[in-house]
Amino acid sequence: MSEVLERALHARELAKQRETPGQSATRFDLEALGAILAFADAGLEWAVIECGLGGRLDSTNTVDGEVAVLTNVDLEHTAILGATRSAIAYQKIGILKRGAALVTSVAQDSEAGCVIWPEAASLGCPVILRPPPGPDLTIKESNAGLASAVLDELGRRGVKVSRGENMVEAVTGLLLDEAVARRASLPGRMEGLEISSELVKGDGLGEPRRIPVILDGAHVPSSLEHVWRELGRATDLAGPCVAVVGFGRDKKVEDMFNILSGKVSLIVCTSAKGGPPAFSPEQLADLVTVAGIDAEIREDPVDALLRAAAVVAEQGWILVTGSLHLVGAVRPFLISRPETARCAQP
Repeated sequence: MSEVLERALHARELAKQRETPGQSATRFDLEALGAILAFADAGLEWAVIECGLGGRLDSTNTVDGEVAVLTNVDLEHTAILGATRSAIAYQKIGILKRGAALVTSVAQDSEAGCVIWPEAASLGCPVILRPPPGPDLTIKESNAGLASAVLDELGRRGVKVSRGENMVEAVTGLLLDEAVARRASLPGRMEGLEISSELVKGDGLGEPRRIPVILDGAHVPSSLEHVWRELGRATDLAGPCVAVVGFGRDKKVEDMFNILSGKVSLIVCTSAKGGPPAFSPEQLADLVTVAGIDAEIREDPVDALLRAAAVVAEQGWILVTGSLHLVGAVRPFLISRPETARCAQP
């Protein structure tokens, strides 16, 4: 990887010398270019490339994708992408190229859909609609539906897979069978762990119990709603919930806390270090109180997790949410503990 990054940096230096637009390439631009160069060097036929921000003006949009996937449109990064779903949809649909196909869960008659679907029609691109998560579909099932539609579309475009020494067949969504679904997981997304109450109670202070800890980096209201709906189906999450939260400054935290109001007994406010600009724990605590929820402050994310564990040491469970940076700050501590065990995803 270092070699392709060197090539990307060299390209920026040449752009500076020639005073072309490439001289203002950001770190993400260089990393995206490095990844694309690495894919090309490896001789990959297909790659899944996720946009960094929006899409229309994102550096990954230099790729001429044959299938564009737009999972949803929510109010995030509003300071850059716009304050409405239609404005954000305009930026996201910018990845769609003439001749490509669009796979999405955005309904045609929604605010975002009124931008997305006409743009697809103007480019002559077919739209493949899959339902979003809801009462009848989990997040994982919805994601599997989108992935299955992508594979079906690739098969229609002539992509084949080897099934054996002399057997080649078109790619289809049937490749996502039950065995694949069981193995499919993403760290920090509906990830279930268990820690021992001995971590906060000490040896000999009552019978130890296993405390469920759910890690999910949901950072927009709709995602948190879907997460909470699924957690409500879990039979092993009994007792009160204490949430450990941290949010970027561009997030709609008031809406997030309103979702948690009446559902969690306490919110421990913290902030991950080294990420994008974030609300301070003190700022979050003020907003939590306005939502009618008890709040505590811990500057360090691991301290916040341990405080939550102390509160539910006898009964209850923990939800860590609001930021993938926050999840990334506590997850190494959890998985490094010998007593930590994995539990089934909710």
